[in-house]
Amino acid sequence: MKTYSIQQVLRMDIQYLYKYRTFNDSTERIILYDEVYVPSPLEFNDPFDCRVPVIAEGSEEDFKNLIIEEFRSKAPTLSEQEIKKLAEAKLGDGTHKDKTKIQQALESAIVNQLKNIGVDCLSAKNDDILMWSHYADGHKGFCLEFEGSDYKTFLKRANKVNYQKELPIINYFDKNCLPKILLTKSEQWRYEEEWRIIQVNGPGKYGIPEGVLSGVIFGCQMPQEHKNKIINWSKGRKVPVRFYQAQIKKREFGLNIIRLTNL
Repeated sequence: MKTYSIQQVLRMDIQYLYKYRTFNDSTERIILYDEVYVPSPLEFNDPFDCRVPVIAEGSEEDFKNLIIEEFRSKAPTLSEQEIKKLAEAKLGDGTHKDKTKIQQALESAIVNQLKNIGVDCLSAKNDDILMWSHYADGHKGFCLEFEGSDYKTFLKRANKVNYQKELPIINYFDKNCLPKILLTKSEQWRYEEEWRIIQVNGPGKYGIPEGVLSGVIFGCQMPQEHKNKIINWSKGRKVPVRFYQAQIKKREFGLNIIRLTNL
């Protein structure tokens, strides 16, 4: 199992972040061992997510490096010396001036980077009825509460997602190209108030630092059997968690999140 690096990407002042989950075979690992699966952006359900238009405006050296990346991806058995020779040959025949070929190289390079990056998606909200429906099995699942106190560095690596009406155009050779790709979404997703932790070690299972998982919210339609399992698993934790119940409001479309103290 991989562990999160504590390298700070962007400091944040938010106290809690949340992750909506379906109750399934991985739930026990989350509760008992602080283990979560972090996907590649290629696994996201939104076909526009991390698919912003990218152009290439740079120096000859920039294009050489781009071509080298393409060869590394398509021909991993070649040596670095062979790859550099092939890249120099492509530059010599003017390949880097062919917009169609460069666009293909760009798309290949970006996909190759995305499949080797993990992105953990979190929210600043714990009571959104749409997210409970979409990501927590129609309110039958649960929501994890992560604490972002000053002494806990895990959430300080979270980056706030930028929501826009129009697709941005990003220069591949911009040093902030990849963060812009990973952190830009359609304005229609703004209600999610999403934050993302970019994991450069790739997708996979990661350990959450001890004490960061501070609570579990039960969905308003979660079966009692599943609640009991989570409560029992939590007894084996080194650091206790708080429990909450999502309840349907009586006079509006919304949820109350109620702290459970008698467990």
